[in-house]
Amino acid sequence: MSRLVKNAAGRLVPVEINGQPAVPYAGVGRHHPTGRRAGPLVRSCSDYPSDGDKTIESIREALVNAGLKDGMTISTHHHLRNGDRVANLVFAAAAELGVKDLRWFPSASFPCHDGMIAHMENGVIHHIEGSLNGPLGDYCTEGRMRGTAVLRSHGGRWQAVQDGEVHIDIAVIAAPTADPFGNATGDRGPAACGLLGFALADSQYADHVIVVTDNLVPFPCIPWQIQGNNVDQVVVIDSIGDPAKIVSGSTQVTKSPDRLLIAELTARFCDEAGIIRDGFSFQAGAGGTALSFGLFLRDIMRERKIKARFVRGGSNQYLVDMLEEGLTDYILDGQTFDLAGVRSMRENPGHVNTSPFTSYNWHGKGNFASMLDCVVLGATGGRPGLQRQRGHSQRWPPAARHRRLAELPVQQVHDPAHSQFPRPHPGHCRPGDHPLRAGRTDRRYRDGARHRHQPAAARPPRGAERKLPADSPPGRDQGRGRGPVRRAGGQAAPDRKGRRGHQVGRWHRHRLGQAAGEAVGKPDRQAV
Repeated sequence: MSRLVKNAAGRLVPVEINGQPAVPYAGVGRHHPTGRRAGPLVRSCSDYPSDGDKTIESIREALVNAGLKDGMTISTHHHLRNGDRVANLVFAAAAELGVKDLRWFPSASFPCHDGMIAHMENGVIHHIEGSLNGPLGDYCTEGRMRGTAVLRSHGGRWQAVQDGEVHIDIAVIAAPTADPFGNATGDRGPAACGLLGFALADSQYADHVIVVTDNLVPFPCIPWQIQGNNVDQVVVIDSIGDPAKIVSGSTQVTKSPDRLLIAELTARFCDEAGIIRDGFSFQAGAGGTALSFGLFLRDIMRERKIKARFVRGGSNQYLVDMLEEGLTDYILDGQTFDLAGVRSMRENPGHVNTSPFTSYNWHGKGNFASMLDCVVLGATGGRPGLQRQRGHSQRWPPAARHRRLAELPVQQVHDPAHSQFPRPHPGHCRPGDHPLRAGRTDRRYRDGARHRHQPAAARPPRGAERKLPADSPPGRDQGRGRGPVRRAGGQAAPDRKGRRGHQVGRWHRHRLGQAAGEAVGKPDRQAV
Protein backbone atom coordinates (compact mmCIF):
# COMPACT_ATOMS: atom_id res chain seq x y z
CA MET A 1 0.00 0.00 0.00
CA SER A 2 1.45 3.38 -1.04
CA ARG A 3 2.03 6.08 1.56
CA LEU A 4 -0.80 8.63 1.77
CA VAL A 5 -0.30 12.38 2.04
CA LYS A 6 -2.81 15.22 2.28
CA ASN A 7 -3.10 17.31 -0.87
CA ALA A 8 -4.15 20.95 -1.22
CA ALA A 9 -7.80 19.94 -1.36
CA GLY A 10 -7.46 18.27 2.04
CA ARG A 11 -7.72 14.69 0.76
CA LEU A 12 -5.39 11.82 1.51
CA VAL A 13 -3.87 10.62 -1.76
CA PRO A 14 -1.16 8.05 -2.59
CA VAL A 15 2.31 9.16 -3.67
CA GLU A 16 2.60 6.08 -5.88
CA ILE A 17 0.01 4.60 -8.27
CA ASN A 18 0.55 1.37 -10.20
CA GLY A 19 4.23 1.50 -9.28
CA GLN A 20 4.70 5.01 -10.67
CA PRO A 21 5.28 8.16 -8.58
CA ALA A 22 2.31 10.52 -8.32
CA VAL A 23 2.50 14.24 -7.54
CA PRO A 24 -0.21 15.33 -5.07
CA TYR A 25 -2.35 18.29 -6.10
CA ALA A 26 -0.69 21.44 -4.71
CA GLY A 27 -3.32 24.02 -5.65
CA VAL A 28 -3.93 26.10 -8.76
CA GLY A 29 -0.63 27.47 -10.01
CA ARG A 30 1.32 26.10 -7.02
CA HIS A 31 3.15 23.22 -8.73
CA HIS A 32 5.91 24.38 -11.07
CA PRO A 33 7.34 21.59 -13.24
CA THR A 34 11.03 21.48 -14.07
CA GLY A 35 13.20 19.53 -16.45
CA ARG A 36 12.72 18.67 -20.11
CA ARG A 37 9.91 16.99 -21.94
CA ALA A 38 9.98 13.34 -22.91
CA GLY A 39 10.68 12.39 -26.48
CA PRO A 40 10.40 9.45 -28.88
CA LEU A 41 13.29 7.33 -30.04
CA VAL A 42 15.61 8.72 -32.70
CA ARG A 43 14.85 7.08 -36.03
CA SER A 44 16.55 6.92 -39.44
CA CYS A 45 15.02 7.10 -42.92
CA SER A 46 17.21 4.13 -43.82
CA ASP A 47 14.87 1.95 -41.74
CA TYR A 48 11.78 2.90 -43.77
CA PRO A 49 10.75 2.34 -47.41
CA SER A 50 12.25 4.92 -49.75
CA ASP A 51 9.01 5.03 -51.75
CA GLY A 52 7.13 6.04 -48.59
CA ASP A 53 4.81 3.01 -48.60
CA LYS A 54 4.49 1.81 -44.99
CA THR A 55 1.41 -0.37 -45.46
CA ILE A 56 1.21 -3.71 -43.62
CA GLU A 57 -1.24 -6.56 -44.11
CA SER A 58 -2.78 -6.81 -40.65
CA ILE A 59 -2.92 -5.38 -37.15
CA ARG A 60 -1.36 -8.57 -35.81
CA GLU A 61 1.63 -8.23 -38.15
CA ALA A 62 2.00 -4.57 -37.21
CA LEU A 63 2.08 -5.44 -33.49
CA VAL A 64 4.74 -8.09 -34.10
CA ASN A 65 6.82 -5.59 -36.08
CA ALA A 66 6.43 -3.09 -33.23
CA GLY A 67 7.95 -5.62 -30.82
CA LEU A 68 4.90 -6.05 -28.60
CA LYS A 69 5.71 -7.84 -25.36
CA ASP A 70 4.39 -8.31 -21.83
CA GLY A 71 3.82 -5.21 -19.73
CA MET A 72 3.82 -2.66 -22.57
CA THR A 73 1.51 0.33 -22.86
CA ILE A 74 -0.83 0.57 -25.85
CA SER A 75 -2.76 3.79 -26.51
CA THR A 76 -5.85 4.52 -28.60
CA HIS A 77 -8.10 7.55 -29.09
CA HIS A 78 -11.87 7.92 -28.74
CA HIS A 79 -12.89 10.18 -31.63
CA LEU A 80 -15.16 7.42 -32.94
CA ARG A 81 -16.70 7.24 -29.47
CA ASN A 82 -19.19 4.35 -29.20
CA GLY A 83 -18.62 3.36 -32.83
CA ASP A 84 -14.94 2.40 -32.49
CA ARG A 85 -13.80 -1.04 -33.70
CA VAL A 86 -10.03 -0.63 -33.76
CA ALA A 87 -9.27 -0.92 -30.03
CA ASN A 88 -11.12 -4.23 -29.84
CA LEU A 89 -9.20 -5.55 -32.87
CA VAL A 90 -5.87 -4.51 -31.34
CA PHE A 91 -6.36 -6.38 -28.08
CA ALA A 92 -7.88 -9.39 -29.83
CA ALA A 93 -4.64 -9.60 -31.83
CA ALA A 94 -2.58 -9.16 -28.65
CA ALA A 95 -4.50 -12.04 -27.04
CA GLU A 96 -3.74 -14.25 -30.05
CA LEU A 97 -0.05 -13.45 -29.62
CA GLY A 98 -0.20 -14.55 -25.97
CA VAL A 99 0.90 -11.20 -24.56
CA LYS A 100 0.03 -10.43 -20.91
CA ASP A 101 -0.22 -7.54 -18.45
CA LEU A 102 -0.66 -4.74 -20.96
CA ARG A 103 -1.65 -1.27 -19.88
CA TRP A 104 -4.38 0.21 -22.07
CA PHE A 105 -4.11 3.98 -22.28
CA PRO A 106 -7.19 5.25 -24.17
CA SER A 107 -8.25 8.87 -24.24
CA ALA A 108 -11.65 7.38 -23.32
CA SER A 109 -13.52 4.08 -23.52
CA PHE A 110 -17.18 3.39 -24.28
CA PRO A 111 -19.71 0.53 -24.03
CA CYS A 112 -18.50 -0.76 -27.42
CA HIS A 113 -15.28 -1.72 -25.63
CA ASP A 114 -16.95 -4.13 -23.21
CA GLY A 115 -14.92 -6.94 -24.80
CA MET A 116 -11.94 -5.63 -22.84
CA ILE A 117 -13.43 -7.19 -19.72
CA ALA A 118 -12.60 -10.65 -21.06
CA HIS A 119 -9.03 -9.51 -21.75
CA MET A 120 -8.72 -8.25 -18.16
CA GLU A 121 -10.10 -11.52 -16.86
CA ASN A 122 -7.61 -13.60 -18.85
CA GLY A 123 -4.65 -11.34 -18.05
CA VAL A 124 -4.02 -9.73 -21.43
CA ILE A 125 -4.84 -6.29 -19.95
CA HIS A 126 -3.55 -5.53 -16.48
CA HIS A 127 -5.37 -2.23 -16.03
CA ILE A 128 -6.79 0.78 -17.88
CA GLU A 129 -5.77 4.40 -17.47
CA GLY A 130 -8.43 6.53 -19.11
CA SER A 131 -12.07 7.52 -18.88
CA LEU A 132 -14.22 4.44 -18.26
CA ASN A 133 -17.82 4.48 -19.47
CA GLY A 134 -20.47 1.76 -19.42
CA PRO A 135 -19.56 -1.84 -18.55
CA LEU A 136 -15.86 -1.03 -18.08
CA GLY A 137 -16.76 1.61 -15.52
CA ASP A 138 -18.93 -0.90 -13.67
CA TYR A 139 -16.13 -3.48 -13.77
CA CYS A 140 -13.66 -1.05 -12.25
CA THR A 141 -16.15 0.25 -9.67
CA GLU A 142 -16.72 -3.30 -8.46
CA GLY A 143 -13.00 -3.58 -7.72
CA ARG A 144 -12.35 -6.35 -10.21
CA MET A 145 -9.50 -4.71 -12.12
CA ARG A 146 -6.04 -5.75 -10.90
CA GLY A 147 -4.45 -2.33 -11.20
CA THR A 148 -5.70 1.11 -10.20
CA ALA A 149 -7.71 3.09 -12.73
CA VAL A 150 -6.31 6.54 -13.41
CA LEU A 151 -8.68 9.10 -14.94
CA ARG A 152 -7.07 12.21 -16.39
CA SER A 153 -8.55 15.32 -17.91
CA HIS A 154 -7.88 15.83 -21.62
CA GLY A 155 -5.13 18.31 -20.86
CA GLY A 156 -3.86 16.16 -18.02
CA ARG A 157 -3.45 13.20 -20.38
CA TRP A 158 -1.35 15.28 -22.80
CA GLN A 159 0.70 16.61 -19.90
CA ALA A 160 1.33 13.10 -18.56
CA VAL A 161 2.60 11.97 -21.96
CA GLN A 162 4.80 14.98 -22.70
CA ASP A 163 6.30 14.98 -19.20
CA GLY A 164 7.09 11.27 -19.30
CA GLU A 165 4.66 10.27 -16.54
CA VAL A 166 3.15 7.82 -19.04
CA HIS A 167 5.41 6.23 -21.62
CA ILE A 168 3.52 4.92 -24.66
CA ASP A 169 5.19 1.92 -26.27
CA ILE A 170 2.72 1.51 -29.13
CA ALA A 171 0.13 4.05 -30.28
CA VAL A 172 -2.64 2.74 -32.51
CA ILE A 173 -4.52 5.52 -34.30
CA ALA A 174 -7.82 4.83 -36.04
CA ALA A 175 -7.85 7.17 -39.06
CA PRO A 176 -10.88 7.67 -41.32
CA THR A 177 -8.53 8.60 -44.19
CA ALA A 178 -4.78 8.07 -44.59
CA ASP A 179 -2.13 7.69 -47.25
CA PRO A 180 0.56 4.96 -47.44
CA PHE A 181 3.12 7.27 -45.81
CA GLY A 182 0.96 7.67 -42.68
CA ASN A 183 -0.47 11.14 -43.10
CA ALA A 184 -4.00 10.92 -41.72
CA THR A 185 -7.14 12.98 -41.20
CA GLY A 186 -10.51 12.46 -39.55
CA ASP A 187 -12.69 14.88 -41.50
CA ARG A 188 -13.37 12.66 -44.54
CA GLY A 189 -13.84 9.04 -45.49
CA PRO A 190 -16.62 6.49 -44.84
CA ALA A 191 -15.94 6.62 -41.08
CA ALA A 192 -15.26 10.37 -40.84
CA CYS A 193 -15.26 11.53 -37.21
CA GLY A 194 -13.99 15.12 -37.52
CA LEU A 195 -10.57 15.58 -35.98
CA LEU A 196 -7.88 13.41 -34.40
CA GLY A 197 -6.55 15.81 -31.76
CA PHE A 198 -6.61 13.28 -28.92
CA ALA A 199 -4.20 11.09 -30.88
CA LEU A 200 -1.76 13.88 -31.65
CA ALA A 201 0.36 13.49 -28.49
CA ASP A 202 0.41 9.73 -29.02
CA SER A 203 1.78 10.19 -32.54
CA GLN A 204 4.49 12.57 -31.33
CA TYR A 205 5.71 10.79 -28.19
CA ALA A 206 5.09 7.04 -28.64
CA ASP A 207 7.98 4.71 -29.48
CA HIS A 208 5.99 3.11 -32.28
CA VAL A 209 2.95 4.50 -34.14
CA ILE A 210 0.49 2.45 -36.17
CA VAL A 211 -2.22 4.12 -38.27
CA VAL A 212 -5.26 1.94 -39.02
CA THR A 213 -7.60 3.12 -41.80
CA ASP A 214 -10.42 1.90 -44.01
CA ASN A 215 -9.88 4.62 -46.62
CA LEU A 216 -6.38 4.63 -48.12
CA VAL A 217 -5.78 7.47 -50.57
CA PRO A 218 -2.70 8.20 -52.71
CA PHE A 219 -0.03 10.41 -51.16
CA PRO A 220 -0.54 13.13 -50.01
CA CYS A 221 -3.57 12.94 -47.71
CA ILE A 222 -4.67 16.57 -47.51
CA PRO A 223 -5.29 18.02 -45.02
CA TRP A 224 -3.28 15.91 -42.61
CA GLN A 225 -3.98 16.03 -38.90
CA ILE A 226 -1.44 13.29 -38.13
CA GLN A 227 1.96 13.67 -39.80
CA GLY A 228 3.28 10.63 -41.61
CA ASN A 229 6.83 11.44 -40.49
CA ASN A 230 5.77 10.28 -37.01
CA VAL A 231 4.14 7.05 -38.25
CA ASP A 232 5.85 3.65 -38.46
CA GLN A 233 3.20 1.48 -40.12
CA VAL A 234 -0.16 1.77 -41.88
CA VAL A 235 -2.76 -1.00 -41.76
CA VAL A 236 -5.82 -1.09 -44.04
CA ILE A 237 -8.92 -2.92 -42.77
CA ASP A 238 -12.53 -3.20 -43.93
CA SER A 239 -14.01 -0.85 -41.32
CA ILE A 240 -12.57 1.13 -38.42
CA GLY A 241 -16.01 1.84 -36.96
CA ASP A 242 -19.47 3.29 -37.27
CA PRO A 243 -19.40 7.11 -37.49
CA ALA A 244 -23.13 7.31 -36.73
CA LYS A 245 -22.32 6.20 -33.19
CA ILE A 246 -20.15 9.17 -32.41
CA VAL A 247 -23.52 10.64 -31.35
CA SER A 248 -23.64 8.97 -27.94
CA GLY A 249 -26.31 9.41 -25.30
CA SER A 250 -24.49 12.31 -23.64
CA THR A 251 -24.49 14.35 -26.86
CA GLN A 252 -28.22 14.86 -27.24
CA VAL A 253 -30.26 17.88 -26.18
CA THR A 254 -32.23 17.21 -23.03
CA LYS A 255 -36.01 16.95 -23.20
CA SER A 256 -36.41 17.18 -19.44
CA PRO A 257 -38.37 20.29 -18.39
CA ASP A 258 -36.23 20.49 -15.25
CA ARG A 259 -32.98 20.54 -17.15
CA LEU A 260 -34.32 22.87 -19.81
CA LEU A 261 -35.15 25.27 -17.00
CA ILE A 262 -31.64 24.98 -15.57
CA ALA A 263 -30.19 25.67 -19.02
CA GLU A 264 -32.46 28.69 -19.53
CA LEU A 265 -31.66 30.15 -16.13
CA THR A 266 -27.93 29.67 -16.71
CA ALA A 267 -28.11 31.52 -20.02
CA ARG A 268 -30.14 34.30 -18.39
CA PHE A 269 -27.60 34.51 -15.58
CA CYS A 270 -24.75 34.91 -18.08
CA ASP A 271 -26.71 37.68 -19.78
CA GLU A 272 -27.49 39.52 -16.55
CA ALA A 273 -23.86 39.20 -15.40
CA GLY A 274 -22.67 40.96 -18.55
CA ILE A 275 -20.82 37.95 -19.94
CA ILE A 276 -22.75 37.95 -23.22
CA ARG A 277 -21.37 40.84 -25.25
CA ASP A 278 -19.80 41.43 -28.65
CA GLY A 279 -16.54 39.52 -28.99
CA PHE A 280 -17.10 37.19 -26.01
CA SER A 281 -16.25 33.48 -26.04
CA PHE A 282 -17.80 30.40 -24.49
CA GLN A 283 -17.63 26.64 -24.28
CA ALA A 284 -20.62 24.34 -23.74
CA GLY A 285 -20.11 20.65 -23.06
CA ALA A 286 -21.76 17.64 -24.65
CA GLY A 287 -24.29 16.88 -21.91
CA GLY A 288 -27.95 17.43 -22.64
CA THR A 289 -28.26 20.40 -20.29
CA ALA A 290 -25.09 22.06 -21.57
CA LEU A 291 -26.25 21.66 -25.17
CA SER A 292 -29.59 23.22 -24.24
CA PHE A 293 -27.74 26.13 -22.64
CA GLY A 294 -26.14 26.77 -26.04
CA LEU A 295 -29.57 27.00 -27.63
CA PHE A 296 -30.85 29.54 -25.12
CA LEU A 297 -27.60 31.47 -25.50
CA ARG A 298 -28.04 31.48 -29.27
CA ASP A 299 -31.53 32.97 -28.89
CA ILE A 300 -30.18 35.77 -26.69
CA MET A 301 -27.42 36.49 -29.21
CA ARG A 302 -29.93 36.63 -32.06
CA GLU A 303 -32.24 38.95 -30.19
CA ARG A 304 -29.48 41.35 -29.19
CA LYS A 305 -27.46 41.01 -32.42
CA ILE A 306 -24.35 39.86 -30.54
CA LYS A 307 -21.48 38.01 -32.22
CA ALA A 308 -18.94 35.84 -30.41
CA ARG A 309 -15.30 35.90 -31.47
CA PHE A 310 -14.93 32.16 -30.96
CA VAL A 311 -16.64 29.20 -29.36
CA ARG A 312 -14.93 26.09 -28.09
CA GLY A 313 -16.10 22.67 -29.20
CA GLY A 314 -16.84 19.69 -28.93
CA SER A 315 -18.67 20.80 -32.01
CA ASN A 316 -22.21 19.80 -32.83
CA GLN A 317 -25.07 20.82 -35.07
CA TYR A 318 -25.95 23.78 -32.87
CA LEU A 319 -22.48 25.33 -32.84
CA VAL A 320 -22.26 24.75 -36.59
CA ASP A 321 -25.56 26.58 -37.06
CA MET A 322 -24.16 29.51 -35.07
CA LEU A 323 -21.03 29.58 -37.22
CA GLU A 324 -22.94 29.42 -40.49
CA GLU A 325 -25.47 31.99 -39.26
CA GLY A 326 -22.65 34.42 -38.47
CA LEU A 327 -23.08 34.38 -34.70
CA THR A 328 -19.40 33.49 -34.21
CA ASP A 329 -16.22 33.91 -36.23
CA TYR A 330 -14.65 30.58 -35.32
CA ILE A 331 -15.25 27.18 -33.78
CA LEU A 332 -12.05 26.00 -32.11
CA ASP A 333 -12.85 22.31 -32.02
CA GLY A 334 -11.44 19.75 -29.61
CA GLN A 335 -13.67 16.83 -30.66
CA THR A 336 -16.59 16.43 -32.99
CA PHE A 337 -19.83 15.23 -31.43
CA ASP A 338 -22.03 14.68 -34.48
CA LEU A 339 -21.94 14.38 -38.25
CA ALA A 340 -22.90 18.03 -38.75
CA GLY A 341 -19.67 18.94 -37.00
CA VAL A 342 -17.75 16.55 -39.25
CA ARG A 343 -19.19 18.17 -42.36
CA SER A 344 -18.50 21.66 -41.06
CA MET A 345 -14.87 20.90 -40.28
CA ARG A 346 -14.44 19.65 -43.83
CA GLU A 347 -16.20 22.62 -45.47
CA ASN A 348 -15.90 25.71 -43.22
CA PRO A 349 -12.50 27.44 -42.96
CA GLY A 350 -13.70 29.00 -39.68
CA HIS A 351 -14.08 25.53 -38.14
CA VAL A 352 -10.58 24.79 -36.86
CA ASN A 353 -9.31 21.56 -35.32
CA THR A 354 -7.33 21.89 -32.09
CA SER A 355 -5.74 19.51 -29.60
CA PRO A 356 -5.55 19.16 -25.81
CA PHE A 357 -2.11 20.79 -26.02
CA THR A 358 -3.50 24.09 -27.29
CA SER A 359 -6.68 23.82 -25.25
CA TYR A 360 -5.98 22.52 -21.76
CA ASN A 361 -2.38 21.47 -21.17
CA TRP A 362 -1.15 23.29 -18.04
CA HIS A 363 2.52 22.47 -18.63
CA GLY A 364 2.86 24.78 -21.59
CA LYS A 365 3.18 28.46 -22.46
CA GLY A 366 -0.51 29.19 -22.01
CA ASN A 367 -3.69 27.51 -23.23
CA PHE A 368 -7.08 28.44 -24.65
CA ALA A 369 -9.08 27.51 -21.56
CA SER A 370 -7.99 30.54 -19.55
CA MET A 371 -9.14 32.87 -22.34
CA LEU A 372 -12.77 31.75 -22.25
CA ASP A 373 -15.41 34.07 -20.81
CA CYS A 374 -17.94 31.35 -19.98
CA VAL A 375 -17.78 27.58 -19.58
CA VAL A 376 -20.79 25.35 -18.94
CA LEU A 377 -19.94 21.66 -18.59
CA GLY A 378 -21.88 18.68 -17.33
CA ALA A 379 -21.04 16.46 -14.38
CA THR A 380 -22.61 13.18 -13.30
CA GLY A 381 -22.52 14.12 -9.63
CA GLY A 382 -20.61 15.68 -6.81
CA ARG A 383 -20.77 17.00 -3.30
CA PRO A 384 -19.98 20.38 -1.74
CA GLY A 385 -16.26 21.02 -1.74
CA LEU A 386 -15.56 18.48 -4.49
CA GLN A 387 -13.83 19.74 -7.60
CA ARG A 388 -15.64 18.95 -10.83
CA GLN A 389 -14.43 15.54 -11.97
CA ARG A 390 -14.93 16.18 -15.67
CA GLY A 391 -13.38 19.30 -17.06
CA HIS A 392 -10.26 21.10 -16.13
CA SER A 393 -11.08 23.57 -13.37
CA GLN A 394 -8.29 22.19 -11.17
CA ARG A 395 -5.71 23.33 -13.69
CA TRP A 396 -7.17 26.68 -14.71
CA PRO A 397 -5.62 29.87 -13.33
CA PRO A 398 -7.74 32.18 -11.17
CA ALA A 399 -10.53 33.57 -13.31
CA ALA A 400 -12.97 36.43 -13.17
CA ARG A 401 -15.77 36.12 -10.64
CA HIS A 402 -18.42 35.61 -13.28
CA ARG A 403 -16.47 32.78 -14.90
CA ARG A 404 -15.95 31.04 -11.58
CA LEU A 405 -19.69 31.19 -11.01
CA ALA A 406 -20.48 29.91 -14.46
CA GLU A 407 -18.13 26.95 -13.99
CA LEU A 408 -19.63 25.80 -10.69
CA PRO A 409 -21.41 22.45 -10.89
CA VAL A 410 -25.14 22.77 -10.34
CA GLN A 411 -25.02 21.02 -6.98
CA GLN A 412 -22.29 23.37 -5.72
CA VAL A 413 -24.28 26.40 -6.85
CA HIS A 414 -27.21 25.13 -4.81
CA ASP A 415 -25.05 24.68 -1.75
CA PRO A 416 -25.02 27.69 0.60
CA ALA A 417 -21.29 27.25 1.21
CA HIS A 418 -20.60 27.92 -2.47
CA SER A 419 -23.49 30.19 -3.41
CA GLN A 420 -22.83 33.88 -3.97
CA PHE A 421 -26.52 34.68 -3.48
CA PRO A 422 -28.76 34.68 -0.38
CA ARG A 423 -30.48 31.39 0.25
CA PRO A 424 -34.29 31.40 0.18
CA HIS A 425 -36.13 30.24 3.24
CA PRO A 426 -36.52 26.43 3.30
CA GLY A 427 -39.86 25.41 1.94
CA HIS A 428 -40.38 28.63 0.01
CA CYS A 429 -38.25 27.93 -3.03
CA ARG A 430 -40.47 28.67 -6.01
CA PRO A 431 -39.68 29.36 -9.65
CA GLY A 432 -38.58 32.96 -9.92
CA ASP A 433 -37.59 33.27 -6.24
CA HIS A 434 -33.92 32.66 -7.00
CA PRO A 435 -31.97 32.89 -10.27
CA LEU A 436 -30.24 29.55 -9.82
CA ARG A 437 -32.41 27.55 -7.43
CA ALA A 438 -35.83 28.09 -8.97
CA GLY A 439 -37.86 24.90 -8.91
CA ARG A 440 -35.63 23.19 -6.32
CA THR A 441 -38.17 21.71 -3.93
CA ASP A 442 -36.58 18.45 -2.92
CA ARG A 443 -36.25 17.25 0.66
CA ARG A 444 -33.10 19.24 1.25
CA TYR A 445 -34.80 22.61 0.73
CA ARG A 446 -38.14 21.78 2.31
CA ASP A 447 -38.88 19.57 5.24
CA GLY A 448 -35.36 18.09 5.22
CA ALA A 449 -33.84 21.51 5.76
CA ARG A 450 -36.24 22.17 8.64
CA HIS A 451 -35.49 18.79 10.21
CA ARG A 452 -31.77 19.53 10.38
CA HIS A 453 -32.52 22.46 12.66
CA GLN A 454 -34.88 20.51 14.91
CA PRO A 455 -33.86 18.42 17.91
CA ALA A 456 -33.72 14.73 17.09
CA ALA A 457 -36.78 14.05 19.24
CA ALA A 458 -38.86 16.49 17.18
CA ARG A 459 -37.99 14.94 13.84
CA PRO A 460 -40.46 12.47 12.31
CA PRO A 461 -39.30 8.89 12.87
CA ARG A 462 -38.16 6.84 9.89
CA GLY A 463 -41.05 5.08 8.21
CA ALA A 464 -43.61 7.49 9.63
CA GLU A 465 -46.20 8.84 7.25
CA ARG A 466 -45.76 12.56 6.75
CA LYS A 467 -48.46 14.97 5.65
CA LEU A 468 -48.03 18.16 3.71
CA PRO A 469 -50.49 21.06 3.52
CA ALA A 470 -53.26 20.41 1.04
CA ASP A 471 -52.24 23.40 -1.09
CA SER A 472 -48.52 22.65 -1.18
CA PRO A 473 -47.12 21.96 -4.64
CA PRO A 474 -45.66 18.51 -5.30
CA GLY A 475 -41.86 18.40 -5.04
CA ARG A 476 -39.35 15.79 -6.02
CA ASP A 477 -39.33 12.44 -4.30
CA GLN A 478 -39.51 13.54 -0.67
CA GLY A 479 -40.21 10.18 0.84
CA ARG A 480 -36.72 8.72 0.71
CA GLY A 481 -36.27 6.69 3.86
CA ARG A 482 -39.12 8.37 5.73
CA GLY A 483 -42.20 6.66 4.43
CA PRO A 484 -44.74 7.75 1.84
CA VAL A 485 -45.75 11.36 1.46
CA ARG A 486 -49.47 12.11 1.27
CA ARG A 487 -51.44 15.26 0.85
CA ALA A 488 -53.57 16.15 3.84
CA GLY A 489 -56.74 14.14 3.55
CA GLY A 490 -55.65 12.66 0.24
CA GLN A 491 -54.11 9.59 -1.33
CA ALA A 492 -50.36 9.22 -1.88
CA ALA A 493 -49.44 10.62 -5.29
CA PRO A 494 -48.11 8.15 -7.87
CA ASP A 495 -44.45 8.43 -8.83
CA ARG A 496 -43.26 8.79 -12.41
CA LYS A 497 -43.64 5.05 -12.98
CA GLY A 498 -47.20 5.03 -11.67
CA ARG A 499 -46.34 3.60 -8.26
CA ARG A 500 -47.98 5.13 -5.21
CA GLY A 501 -46.21 5.72 -1.95
CA HIS A 502 -43.86 8.57 -2.83
CA GLN A 503 -44.92 12.04 -3.86
CA VAL A 504 -43.15 13.09 -7.04
CA GLY A 505 -43.64 15.58 -9.80
CA ARG A 506 -42.24 18.60 -11.50
CA TRP A 507 -44.40 21.31 -10.02
CA HIS A 508 -42.86 24.03 -12.12
CA ARG A 509 -44.11 22.42 -15.35
CA HIS A 510 -47.03 24.80 -15.28
CA ARG A 511 -44.51 27.65 -15.50
CA LEU A 512 -42.72 26.19 -18.49
CA GLY A 513 -46.04 25.14 -20.00
CA GLN A 514 -46.22 25.72 -23.71
CA ALA A 515 -42.65 27.07 -23.81
CA ALA A 516 -41.17 23.78 -22.66
CA GLY A 517 -43.20 21.89 -25.23
CA GLU A 518 -42.04 24.22 -27.97
CA ALA A 519 -38.42 23.97 -26.86
CA VAL A 520 -38.54 20.20 -27.24
CA GLY A 521 -40.68 20.16 -30.33
CA LYS A 522 -38.86 22.56 -32.63
CA PRO A 523 -36.84 20.79 -35.32
CA ASP A 524 -33.61 22.57 -34.44
CA ARG A 525 -33.87 21.35 -30.86
CA GLN A 526 -34.35 17.71 -31.59
CA ALA A 527 -31.62 15.29 -30.55
CA VAL A 528 -28.94 15.03 -33.17
